[in-house]
Amino acid sequence: MQSVTVSRDDNLYEAFADIAIAGDGTLVCTYRESLCHSSRPFSRIISRRSVDDGLTWGPRQIVIERTEKQTTAGEGRLNCSRITACADGSLLIAVDMLLPD
Repeated sequence: MQSVTVSRDDNLYEAFADIAIAGDGTLVCTYRESLCHSSRPFSRIISRRSVDDGLTWGPRQIVIERTEKQTTAGEGRLNCSRITACADGSLLIAVDMLLPD
């Protein structure tokens, strides 16, 4: 089995990756970015695509973001994202939202 790095940024905490295959064969990976494990002070859900079976990955695309201002204001934080292929070949991303106590 070959190991491939989808993303590496030593200035960010990248975690909770998931992957699915689109109807056209494109691999799509989704994961969360933040500064630490607790998704503070900001959180982003990212996607990246591969058209060569995962050997290389395209640039990161922000799917949704919670800024530090939004997090501080109590608008919630993004947690784990999951991606799945639908019967028609489209993809669906679901994201856990952590609401303040």
